[in-house]
Amino acid sequence: MMLNNFHKPAYDESSGKQADTGSEFGGWEKDNELSNKGRRDKTAWKKIIQRGVWIIIGIAVIAAGAFFISRLARRSSGVMVEIQGPDSVSRGVPFEITIQVANDIDSFIKNGVITVNTTDGVLYADNASGANLIKEQIGDLGGGSLSRKTLRFLSVGPANSVQKITAKLSFSSLGAEYELERSKEVIIGESAVGVEVKKPEQIVSGSKFNLQIDYENKSNFDFSGVAIEVKYPSEFTFSSASYNPSSLNNHWQLGALKARTRGSIQITGSLDASEKNSFDFPVSVFVEFSGRDYLIAEATGNAFIAPSPLSLSITANGSDNFTARQGEEIKYRITYENKSGISLADAVIEAKIEGDMFDVKTVGGNGGFDSRLNTVTWTASKVPELSLLDPGASGSVEFSVRLLPAIPVKRASDKNFTLKVSVRMDSPSVPYYLDADKTTGFAALETKIAGSASFTAKAFYRDASAQIVNSGVLPPKVNTPTRYTVHWIIENYGSGLKDIAVRGFLESGVKWTGVVKSNTGSVPVYNPRTEEVVWTVDNIEANRGLFGDPVEAVFQIEAVPNITQVGRYEPLVKEAKFSATDAFTGASISDSSKELTTSLSDDKTVGRNEGIVVQ
Repeated sequence: MMLNNFHKPAYDESSGKQADTGSEFGGWEKDNELSNKGRRDKTAWKKIIQRGVWIIIGIAVIAAGAFFISRLARRSSGVMVEIQGPDSVSRGVPFEITIQVANDIDSFIKNGVITVNTTDGVLYADNASGANLIKEQIGDLGGGSLSRKTLRFLSVGPANSVQKITAKLSFSSLGAEYELERSKEVIIGESAVGVEVKKPEQIVSGSKFNLQIDYENKSNFDFSGVAIEVKYPSEFTFSSASYNPSSLNNHWQLGALKARTRGSIQITGSLDASEKNSFDFPVSVFVEFSGRDYLIAEATGNAFIAPSPLSLSITANGSDNFTARQGEEIKYRITYENKSGISLADAVIEAKIEGDMFDVKTVGGNGGFDSRLNTVTWTASKVPELSLLDPGASGSVEFSVRLLPAIPVKRASDKNFTLKVSVRMDSPSVPYYLDADKTTGFAALETKIAGSASFTAKAFYRDASAQIVNSGVLPPKVNTPTRYTVHWIIENYGSGLKDIAVRGFLESGVKWTGVVKSNTGSVPVYNPRTEEVVWTVDNIEANRGLFGDPVEAVFQIEAVPNITQVGRYEPLVKEAKFSATDAFTGASISDSSKELTTSLSDDKTVGRNEGIVVQ
């Protein structure tokens, strides 16, 4: 009872609160609380100490890492790479760049490698390959040591361009790998060798003129090998030069060109200009280093052609913009006029024909034809007026030639055929103002040839190639539906086509089934109100059908013959019409197909009489 009472809480019934059980029991309780608090405090202190230890360990690790990193940083920062050289150079002049590596750390750097890279306008001059990536081994370098390497470069980039030279040092130290990189910009100035092209203000076609090329070494550098090259237009005829060319009448090896020296080359020739009145003469200057030539300067001379005193013009079938077609005859007329101001004696006219479509066996006219050169020539023996042309006199000569009946396509790339006639007229009489041995006139005419195309329509009952199954009976039976497939096929030769359209109407008693396909991006479309089938294609490349499959569309129809058609072939599709535009000439091209019936002449599985309607 006492234990039970001891463990039971005591209450003051009057206050409803727990009764005070006396100081003895109250003091015991307090001592017990202090004991628990002490134990809790010890546990907390242990946790604090443990945390402190871990914090100290962490700080030590961080400090050690920072120390290690700082040592690595000090080790890397103690190695220096420096690029020394000019800030600007003349184009074509070699220059030196010094790369210096300094080791200020207290230990060796090992396996040192310097990699030098340049932009395209700067090349390594002491290498026949003209490389812009160089690797140099510097090996091991002790503390306090210095390594220096001087390299020679050539500036070949455009004038006023900014180029960059980059040096990267790779090395190891105390088991770690390091890389340091430094860059230097170099401005390429004007070319060390200047070049200028001089020519007359105007040039008369066929007359000789001088083209002068002036060159000058504007630098303080002595070049050991300089070359000049001129590109001539195809109409230019070389006669002579003040220095003999090294090759091809347009390349001069000048050899050494000392600092601050100059020279010139004078070229004599003529321009036979029939189609253009302006011609470019590009000139290039090269310098040689380590067995290789480098382009360092360029200039262009532009020559303008003055009107010839002997005027010529050509027409084909009365037009200077005629579009020819295969198999037709072309009549060429050459008109001339003497505008020289003097009488021209013994004039000769020569026309040269060029083009695969000319049937040279058909050349006609009063001129003499040379089939070896494909030229037609008129002299005073053929045209008496040519013996003496008074100032202002004019006239004309003619010849004709037929084109081949088919375009000679041999490869898929054979397209856009043309005809060219070049005419030259000259006289030994020369006006005082011309520096020439003849008075000459030129003219040329180029004529485009339109390509050709063919359109075919076919009908089938059994059509394995289209992979379409047709149903119904054959021979066709009155009031019984039978299905057929219709093929529209386009082939073209010699040029591409654009804006292609095919149109055809279904016959009475025939309807569209909706089954349709093609090998292009478009398919035929049916209009049930007009019963018209229309197929449009944007463009077709040249020679489809000759090389590769033709352009083709297939659609299915259903036909129900009536009693009036017994004993005859049932009409299926009316004549279809094809139209297109020649992509090369702009000419219109058209064709049409036969009417399609149940004769099915293209279906080899159907007998001749099997398509006749029966009752």
